[in-house]
Amino acid sequence: MFRVRLLATLALLVVVAHRARSADDADPAAFAARRAKLAAAVALSPLAETNAPTRRQPSSEPIYLAHPVAAEQVHGKHYDLVVIGATPGGIACAVRAARQGCATLLVQHNRHIGGMMSNGLMQWDALYGGPRAPLFSELLRNIERHYIATTGKDSTDHQTVRYTHEHYPIGWAEPHVAEREFNRLVAGEKNLALLLDYYPTEAKRQGRRITQLGLKPCGSGTELVVNATMFADGTYEGDLAAVAKVPYRVGREAREEFGEPHAGKLFTNIAKQSAPRDAVEARLNIRPYGSNQGPIDPTSPFTA
Repeated sequence: MFRVRLLATLALLVVVAHRARSADDADPAAFAARRAKLAAAVALSPLAETNAPTRRQPSSEPIYLAHPVAAEQVHGKHYDLVVIGATPGGIACAVRAARQGCATLLVQHNRHIGGMMSNGLMQWDALYGGPRAPLFSELLRNIERHYIATTGKDSTDHQTVRYTHEHYPIGWAEPHVAEREFNRLVAGEKNLALLLDYYPTEAKRQGRRITQLGLKPCGSGTELVVNATMFADGTYEGDLAAVAKVPYRVGREAREEFGEPHAGKLFTNIAKQSAPRDAVEARLNIRPYGSNQGPIDPTSPFTA
């Protein structure tokens, strides 16, 4: 967890730096004092002034709890829903559908599910740290249970992974822990089949509706087709949308094309004032980020 604690420390330095740049903190000495106070507390958890002693109890539970299906079990089969991309969003879509009784297939192009969370990002953050989507809360609860079991309740590691609105809403988890917990969600659904090492290559449509998808293996294997009532794109890059020939553009438009004020190539100044308080004053229970984009430089070309 050393890497996690380091990232936590850096993130907190950024947060405090943003909050310190308010009108009443313009004094550089006051700002330096705040930084020094934070530096003195880096050994502590983001959520507790003191932590219980950490006890190491390595987990013997495997990461890959979800058993993938064989290609021949999928070829030619009809599903209620096929989800392309086992990112966190794709997994949530597939698990939710399966719990609603839909026969669901989740397709991933490699052998790892969980997207960026399983590949080193290690964190999630938002403006609100309270209850959200039930699946998200379930995932966070499972991750927290792991750290309670392996390092102890209220240990530094346990406090670091906790996601709460009482503090800046952010949490961390080691990639292998996140991947196991995504696997746990998938493995728990009898209506959900997981196909690994396949990606979409061709889509057949009836009008604007996709009816069949061709899938190709990453490496050796047999090409196959799947049919479904619904298809969902859970990839980061819109792989299914591209295969289905949904019109798309790469790059940015010029401002003159649609009149969007932030379109085109532009330059901005860095603002030093605090984040806008509009949302807080409207009694929304959120914690606004610090504002860092200043006015747009009028000499910007605004070109495509």
